[in-house]
Amino acid sequence: MKESVADVSRLPIAYCTLLAEFDIDTGSCLRARYPLKSSPVSGEIITGEGNTLSGMGRSEEEIAQEEEEQQQQQAFELDESYCASHMLPDGAEKQVVSRTVFIVNRPKPVMIERVPIYYFTAVAAAASSPNKTDVNTGDISLLSSESHFKWIRDTKVDNTFLHDELQFIKTTRELFLRKKGSVKIESIALKQPQMLLLSSTLPHSINNFVQQLQVKLLQNEVEVVERGSPLRIDETSLSRVSKPLNSHHSGYSFAIIRTDTNYYGFLVQSTYLERFNSLMNVFSTASEEEKEEKKEEKVTSHSTNYVVPPLYGLCAVVTRKDASVRRGGISKSVAILGPKLVWLEPFFPLLVETALQCCDVKGKTEEAVEKQTALLRRCFDSVAFAKVPLREGLSKVKDFLEMEVIRLSTRSPKTSHILYTTSPFGTSHSIHIPVLPESYDFTFSRYGLERMVEICGSSFWFVVMAIILEKRIVVLSRQGLPNDVCEAVLSLGLIGDLLDPHFTTTKVFPYTSVNGFLHFSNIPGYIVGTLNPIFETQQAWWDVLCDLDNKTVIVSPEGWNGIINNNNNNNSNNSNNNNKASNLSVDDVQFFKDIINKVYRMKALGESLCEQHTAVRLMIEEYIGLMIMIGDEANEIKRHELSHIIQNIFLAPNITRIRVRAQSEYMIQDMPENFLLLGEDPFLLFSVATLRRASSCDEVELLQALHFLLDCVQTCKEVLLLLRRMPRALDGLNPLAAQLLHPSLQVRSTALELLRRLEVMQVGRDAIAAMNTFMYMVYEEASKKM
Repeated sequence: MKESVADVSRLPIAYCTLLAEFDIDTGSCLRARYPLKSSPVSGEIITGEGNTLSGMGRSEEEIAQEEEEQQQQQAFELDESYCASHMLPDGAEKQVVSRTVFIVNRPKPVMIERVPIYYFTAVAAAASSPNKTDVNTGDISLLSSESHFKWIRDTKVDNTFLHDELQFIKTTRELFLRKKGSVKIESIALKQPQMLLLSSTLPHSINNFVQQLQVKLLQNEVEVVERGSPLRIDETSLSRVSKPLNSHHSGYSFAIIRTDTNYYGFLVQSTYLERFNSLMNVFSTASEEEKEEKKEEKVTSHSTNYVVPPLYGLCAVVTRKDASVRRGGISKSVAILGPKLVWLEPFFPLLVETALQCCDVKGKTEEAVEKQTALLRRCFDSVAFAKVPLREGLSKVKDFLEMEVIRLSTRSPKTSHILYTTSPFGTSHSIHIPVLPESYDFTFSRYGLERMVEICGSSFWFVVMAIILEKRIVVLSRQGLPNDVCEAVLSLGLIGDLLDPHFTTTKVFPYTSVNGFLHFSNIPGYIVGTLNPIFETQQAWWDVLCDLDNKTVIVSPEGWNGIINNNNNNNSNNSNNNNKASNLSVDDVQFFKDIINKVYRMKALGESLCEQHTAVRLMIEEYIGLMIMIGDEANEIKRHELSHIIQNIFLAPNITRIRVRAQSEYMIQDMPENFLLLGEDPFLLFSVATLRRASSCDEVELLQALHFLLDCVQTCKEVLLLLRRMPRALDGLNPLAAQLLHPSLQVRSTALELLRRLEVMQVGRDAIAAMNTFMYMVYEEASKKM
């Protein structure tokens, strides 16, 4: 959980309620909204029964926060036609009650053009070097010939062979140099860059660097052959290069760029030269007025005091038969908009009751609209008042991480929900609101991740890789409910959230139809759900099609070539690859087998659908984390410390190819920062993964993993970090306790010391108690002997 408790506490549960209905003359339309744009801001608070309480008796801080929330509720505009069309999905009139979800106030996705480069700086080679004015006058030959200057890599970077990136943000037309390192990633803004030289003739020091790079790659290849493991080097942007024999060759080009008085040298692989030239041309041709205009837009968009986050709309769609109307029935939808879907979901029964109440109000007159607005107000007030007990629950939470660990790693009876009772229309509703506002806590009634695994079969691997590679995914159901496609899309969106916390709010469209095409067509890597069969025939709209009715996954030829890339391109022409596991490698099939076996085992043990969904999500989390993090260049220095089993799985050629493709996508660029928890070492993940595969590791590898974990767990925060990566759904601490049965005394004693260290916190003791009975007995027996 990246958000702080203070940040979450300031969020209101709901921003507004909407009422939409189908008009036979005009189609779907929005009939009413509450609060209205002109509603006054006051210090009053409304109870769940609609009673008004005076602001007296509450602190000034509470009143100020109340006023801020009400200001936020007025600070955004709604596209009424968009809301109405998504509140009343196709075929809604055929269902008595159905549920759908949509998202508004979406942030615009950041469009970044990236070029991998090596960045160099010019330093004086001798005391007799000329002054800077000699270069400023345009004599660039001094820099290119290195008669007085020498180009060097950044000495602050631990591994000089890690490539950097030149990034051009299309929306703001800003150019950044992104310097990578094992410690941190630094971005430098390049203002008004001017290219002074671009040549395939390399300066002497640059040519020497290229030769060293080739030697480094050859050493890695020899190392791989000696160890007998798959290719360990990451086939990133500058790894597939020809060996330079002299300073003039076709493998690289060298560019010298000036920004104000600073000079930068960029080594560019010829493969990316065209993209580099295009990027520089686009930036140089942009007028200064256009750049200033973009900057002003950026400042203006962040200048408001009340920034409204992306809002989820939870809808209850009801249909009531009525012979007095031309269609023979009335279909109305009530939606409530809020920043956290998990906070809104428990109120669905209240939305249903509100929609039924609105069905009793007929006509389009001003009086009818006022009555329906009054009903929306009673619904909204009931939801909004729940913020009081929710805020009290949040005030008792010190850290979301500890609450998440309690939920995932223990069997603690401590509840993570608050009970709220309301009765705005006479019927009492007992509502359990989760305190932890994580999107994965959403209640999936039919299509959680465990169900998607069963539907997709072995092709589930394609779906996961398509999300990582930002392919376009359409989820289709011709016969199901809107709720089915909404849940399927939201569950797949959780996979994207592992890499990008804003994935769902920017790229996920739980329900849409043909009229929503313009809203998502320009979004890269979107996931949309639909009930319209036209999407199946429009193959240009998707790379992967998940058919919920037929339980198949169809991959388009373009999507197939983007996900699967064999060296000989044997599969490039195979477009009819529905559920064909024979097209997958052994490692890919094993990934699916591990997940499906876990689901079936949990079903046999009678675990709930929620627990099964959580287990699948956590298995995917670990798999993606290891796949991307192990291939991260910053971790290359320590790759020799990885166990053979981890290397064989996650440095295999097929995974390497996927990783290479993924690293050119936006989601992966900030993956370590987005994926890791604050203060977490990536090797904690690797060590935990080694423990889970201890049967395939030798004693040295086990001791290495155990000693690293022992060094990591020094504070209470570090205990929580370890427990978070060893949740009950993935066997909890059982793999660690199993080492107490290892033949090696040193392994047994190290494992016992680590378990004892976890007991410093109550949550650690609860996690140990949550181990299976046999392992807990082993631990107790070992504690007595050692």
